[in-house]
Amino acid sequence: DDIDVSFGVFQAAIRRTAAAVYEPDQVEAWAGPPRTDLSRWDARRRHASTLVAEVDGSVVGLADLLPDGLVDMLFVHPRAGGRVLPARC
Repeated sequence: DDIDVSFGVFQAAIRRTAAAVYEPDQVEAWAGPPRTDLSRWDARRRHASTLVAEVDGSVVGLADLLPDGLVDMLFVHPRAGGRVLPARC
C-alpha cells in the first residue's frame, strides 16, 4: 500500500542524500527516472519482506529482506537521516 511513498523515499535518498558523495551520472543511473511505471517497483517489494519506518504517520525509510536473508535495500528519507528514533515493533 506504500508503493508511491516508498518509491519517493528511494528517490529522495539517492537524489538528495547520496548526491553528496556520488557523481551526477551515477545518481541518475542508480535512481532511474523520477516518474516511472511502479509495477516493477511493486513486484520487487512483493518478492521481499519490506519493512517501512514511519515518523508521525509518514514513511521515512524502507528496507528489503530477500528470502535468502540478503538485505537488498535500505533507504532513509533525507528529512529523517541522522535522527535517533524510538524503536517500535
